[in-house]
Amino acid sequence: MRDQPTLAAYLKARTGKERDHPCVLSISNYYAAVSGGVFCDISSRGIVVDIDDAEGRRKKVHRVFVVTTRIAPSPIASRKPVRKASPRGKLDQLFRKAIKAETGAIRVKITPNEVFITLSEQAGWQWIGARDSVEDSILRPHPDCRLRGDTDEAATYRKAMGE
Repeated sequence: MRDQPTLAAYLKARTGKERDHPCVLSISNYYAAVSGGVFCDISSRGIVVDIDDAEGRRKKVHRVFVVTTRIAPSPIASRKPVRKASPRGKLDQLFRKAIKAETGAIRVKITPNEVFITLSEQAGWQWIGARDSVEDSILRPHPDCRLRGDTDEAATYRKAMGE
């Protein structure tokens, strides 16, 4: 835009397609969306507000992109991603519970190859073994090992694994 009007002046002077279609505005150093009488930008934290309540109405509008019917609408993503429950995710959850029950840990960190725990009386992570050996200790109980596999959580994990 040549004259670079303020946001308030632009919103008041919109005509034609700019008033009827959603628009993306380049304002100072960020972008905002306007559709009809509502406005959304980063200063409103992504919440749609009335154009009269929009903050930063004295900022200059540099460019306007009008979204017409030629651009297919896309679904709006939800703010919180939905976790998909997978069978492996349930097994991982049971594995974590079994480790917590066997060791008395308050936190468990599992990498692709190793298992770490945090105990209440200690600060920092403590390595308890390779993931395969920890899983083997829980699946096949050993009375002389650190992880005996004799808790209810370990039995639940064994049952879920089909052991």
